[in-house]
Order: sequence, then structure tokens, then C-alpha cells
Amino acid sequence: MATLRLILTIGISNAWEIHQMDAKTAFLNSMLNEVIYLQSPSGLQFPPGKCLRLRKSIYGLKQSPRCWYQELVSFFKTIGFSPSLADSFLFISQDSSWPCLVHVHVDDMTIVSPDVLHFKRIISSSYDMEDLGPIRHILGIKVCRDTDVLRLSQNALIEKILAEYGMAASKSVTTPLDAGTYLLPASNEDHRTFLSLGVNYCRAVGLLNYLAILTRPDLAFSVSLLLQHLEKPGMVHWNAFKRLLCYLSGTRMLGLTIAKAQLNLRVYADASYANCPVSRRSHTGLMIFLNNTLIHWKSRRQPSVSSSSTEAEYKALYDGAQQVLWFCKLFNDVSLGASTFCLTLLGDNKPSIASAKNPLSSVRTMHIDIKFHWICEQLLKGLFELSYVPTADMHADLLTKALHQVKHEDFVKQVCPPVVS
Repeated sequence: MATLRLILTIGISNAWEIHQMDAKTAFLNSMLNEVIYLQSPSGLQFPPGKCLRLRKSIYGLKQSPRCWYQELVSFFKTIGFSPSLADSFLFISQDSSWPCLVHVHVDDMTIVSPDVLHFKRIISSSYDMEDLGPIRHILGIKVCRDTDVLRLSQNALIEKILAEYGMAASKSVTTPLDAGTYLLPASNEDHRTFLSLGVNYCRAVGLLNYLAILTRPDLAFSVSLLLQHLEKPGMVHWNAFKRLLCYLSGTRMLGLTIAKAQLNLRVYADASYANCPVSRRSHTGLMIFLNNTLIHWKSRRQPSVSSSSTEAEYKALYDGAQQVLWFCKLFNDVSLGASTFCLTLLGDNKPSIASAKNPLSSVRTMHIDIKFHWICEQLLKGLFELSYVPTADMHADLLTKALHQVKHEDFVKQVCPPVVS
């Protein structure tokens, strides 16, 4: 989704057209490399010992998605496009006189270009395509475009979730979880009580995760906690799920706003130290802005225990630096060279920033895994700047812990404001 948000931002910033197309019966277009045989359908008679051999892929074969992708790569290369090295599902025109970006999701194509009609004519001459016109819906996201703004929301999915779990008329709350909440594993008795409800916990949390990944970063931390208990959920987790629905009930109109952006990438990296009461692992939160447009975020428990808050924050900076490197590759692919960008990694822990800028070992930092010192090399190369930001302005704090109402609402206004749709 980061790639899609980026090309949408590029389209809005350049006042380009943003359209969609759908490839009809996409999987039937590609040739098969494997030898696959079929039994004859009933009603057809073949000589004994004879059967059918597939020449092209069909729906239901595990090879079909891969074959379709290879077919697309071959087609795009013949018309002067190249797949991105950072994201193989983004195809980029190599004709400097005709900038065009095409993002592919199976058979759905999002085209960003000053002249989308030219691309439509080319691809329609090779495949049976449905022209969906200007972008309105993509991956279950409703898209509304003004002149220089795109507004993304998932109101329909939220309404569906609330109705399915009987929470459409629930009393709303102002935060996803109470401040400081961290969900503990369920006891055997609590797990048995939950099982007696007969609900599918994995499906329920998966629906919220889809929202959190696409348009609702304010849900990311809470959903990440629920996802940690898929194997053995209990009533404590189910009650937390229902509280999240109460929060959704009062925040249905929140979403993402993609606006015209300058070449200014800011990565906020934060960590909440040892806040898992069981494993004592810390939690990382990342938010990436292109100017004031949020294009990527991540909330996850760190894979190893940190022995200090400095180490936890250092690991968060490491994750943030890796994201910067990936975006640099993507910028170069779309002919927006990283050298033309202002790339800034922001943290709110001064000791971890000092350790990254001055990699000399000390008693306080010598225990940090060597791999995390990779960030020092990238700083020396001048890949990005590393700067301090006060905790009050650290947007990624929203993704590391359950916040108090005032702080939560303040961050939400900045990252996913109400969307008029």
C-alpha cells in the first residue's frame, strides 16, 4: 500500500489523471510453462488413455497468478515500461515525454499519468479490459478527489463490521483502548468461556486489521495487540475487540487525506520500552510522511528484549532507516532521485540518536547487537539526516502504546482527520 499511496501523491502533486482499469478473465491470458493434464469433461468422448493438456492457465491453478504476472511483465516491456526494483507490481514508463505509472493488484490497474487515454488504447489492443474511469474505489477503499486532494475512507466496511457484530448502535468511546492497556494471555478457563460464544476470532480481528493497514493508523497498535492472541483468545481479548468497535462507531468518518506534497520525506520512529508484561519486549511505531501526507506506518512488537530504553529506541531508528532505504529505491525508480529529496529520520530519544551519530562503543551501548549499527553506515553515506523531535511532536507515539484521550485525539487529527465523502 505504501507504493500505491506514493503514486497517488505523485499524481495529485502533478495534477495528473488517476484512473482504473480491470483485466477481464485475466488468468486466461497467459501461457503455461508446466505440463498439466485434465480429465475430459462429462459428455466428451476421447479414445482410451487420452486426456486434455492445458496450454493456457485457468482459474484454480496455483500457477495462474504467477503466469499472469509474467505475462504482464512481458507486455509492459514491449511497450517501454519497466517494473520497479523496489516494488515489482509497479510499472514505470521509460519514455521521458510520457510519464506514466501503473500499479497492478492481480487484475486491477491504477494508472497515474497526464495522458491515461494513451495507455488505455495500448493495453486494450492486447487484452480485454474494462475501463473504470477516474479512481473511485480500490481494494475496498472509497476514493474522493477534489482538485488537489484525495480522500480515502472505508466507511462501508466499518458499517458492515458494526452490523455483523451487533454494535451499530453501540455507545462510542474516544480511544481504542484505555490508556496503558496491554492484553495478557488468556487463562484456560477464560479461553473455554470464549469458545462457548462460537465466534471466529481470527476473522473478526482480520477485519479490523484490514482497516488498520489501509486507512486507519489510529487502530494499528490496538489491533497489533489483538493479533498476538490468535492462537488462544479469551474473553479479555473479545471485550477489547468490542471496545474497538465502540471506538469505530464514533470515528466512522476518519480516513486518509492525500494532498499535494513537496519532496520532503519525514520518518518518525518511536519505541515504548518493555511494555509487554509477559515477554518484556518493547514496541516499535513508525510513521512516514511525504510532506504532510501519511504514506506508510507500522506498529509491531520488537523481536527481541532490549536491556535499556536507549536500545529499544535504537532498534526503532534501525527499522526507520531501513524504510528510508526502501523509499530511496522507490524514488529512484519513479525518476524522483533521492538526492532531490529532503530525507529526515526523527526520534525522541537523545541517547539513541547520539549513539547512531557517534558509533564509538561505550559501556552503555556495547551490548547492542552489531546489526543495528548498520544505521551508522547509512548516516556516514549521507543517505538521510537524523534529528531529534520532542515527545509531544512524536506522531509515532500513537503506534507504541494506548494513549490518554487528549494525546490520542491530538495525534489522530494530524494523521487521519475526518474525511468528507
